[in-house]
Amino acid sequence: RPAIQAALDIGKLSLGGWQNGQFTVGVDSHDGKANVKWKGSLLAGDIQGSGDVDLKNSYPFSARLEFGNVDLLTLLHGGHEFPESWKGRAAGSLTAEGNLNGPQVLAARGEIGTLAVSGGPVEFHNDQAVRFRYERGAIELEKMHLVGKNSDLEATGTLSVARDPAIHLAVKGHADLAALTASASPADTNLA
Repeated sequence: RPAIQAALDIGKLSLGGWQNGQFTVGVDSHDGKANVKWKGSLLAGDIQGSGDVDLKNSYPFSARLEFGNVDLLTLLHGGHEFPESWKGRAAGSLTAEGNLNGPQVLAARGEIGTLAVSGGPVEFHNDQAVRFRYERGAIELEKMHLVGKNSDLEATGTLSVARDPAIHLAVKGHADLAALTASASPADTNLA
């Protein structure tokens, strides 16, 4: 059986409208299995990880990914424009399993250790890790606890990142809506 060792440097990566990424990928294969390691930047953040692929049948794989300072609005945009005053960053990790011949059956679980979102002067951050899972084009949040000035919110629900992006969250808690309304651009006024 042939053994392969390879390294690939991608200097400019554009993926689904995301621009200016770069990656280094290393592959070491032997005995019908490949170990892949990667490191780079995408979505204005840092991404690194490793995984194993069985080089037969449907090419089953498992992988671990760590990400830092990822731009959430770019990730979730799905062709929709967000007001310029909105910002969001995240850092965390995930594990994924699936088959390379059927990426639609990808399943992932992860944790967002750092989450910060803002709309103008209104800022929120998580005070505990946010656990999530991904299946069939949707991210399910188990529990997200965000705090900010005069605000304390808990949310659960799903974020669809498939063809028709949608956010379905149940939110409870209290928030300073006067500050949100004061910071709103005309595009934001439907939120208050």
